[in-house]
Amino acid sequence: MNSKHLSFLKDYTSLLGAVKGIENSEITEIETRFNINLPPTYKEFLLLFGKESGNLLSSN
Repeated sequence: MNSKHLSFLKDYTSLLGAVKGIENSEITEIETRFNINLPPTYKEFLLLFGKESGNLLSSN
């Protein structure tokens, strides 16, 4: 994981399960379409977990 704010998650990669992020181009498309600027940390989240968050939000 190459994220600045979410780097602590690298210690938990084995517990996170299947995760899949979205591409930078998809984030740019969202920002352009809705005329917004997403916060950097949220962009990092989307890059790591935008399509599949694995067990990140699991209560187990």
